[in-house]
Amino acid sequence: MSMFRIIKILANHALKGKKPYICTCEWAFSTEVPFLFLWIVDNKFMPLELPGEIRSLLENACSKQHATLIDAILRGTKERMILELFVDTPEGISLEQCENINRDLLKQSETNAFLDAIRSIEVSSPGVDRPLTHWWQYPRNIGRVLEFTFLNEEIHKHGSYTLLEADEHGIVCRDSKQSKKSGNENTTFSFPYSEIQKAIVKISFN
Repeated sequence: MSMFRIIKILANHALKGKKPYICTCEWAFSTEVPFLFLWIVDNKFMPLELPGEIRSLLENACSKQHATLIDAILRGTKERMILELFVDTPEGISLEQCENINRDLLKQSETNAFLDAIRSIEVSSPGVDRPLTHWWQYPRNIGRVLEFTFLNEEIHKHGSYTLLEADEHGIVCRDSKQSKKSGNENTTFSFPYSEIQKAIVKISFN
């Protein structure tokens, strides 16, 4: 078996079921046969705990720009922390707002030891691959197909539904697959946000 094959097997074994790691490989040669040593030295996607007071600070920085903090992810190691902020507004987030939030946090890092220890702060919109967490994110996605997971599948079946209407009270959807089977293209149903466990916009390449 070639050494390249060994590297691939060991790497796949180490990474199976986990997020990507930063790996280093090193060769140690003897007079008879080369040995491969593979160390898992770091995981740049390893989630770290974000202190509650820091999250409050981040939320305040977003509020100054009339934005909402959707999610904050701290990853890396304690020596190389990376902070990712996903922010949004009912009208959508602008590049200027993201830059202003970043500058505000950079300024605060001068007097905040925790922020000062963070190697990089990245501020961006949530993107379509992240779950919708506020009702005002739904109207922007009317006409799109969403993948729903409900709290009680006995009431609503998990699956893909086309979003037809959305307001602060709830949404109206159409089950396209069910409509085709029943021959009724106007099959719709409505429900409040409290019944939704997770909703993600499905990306279409058509």
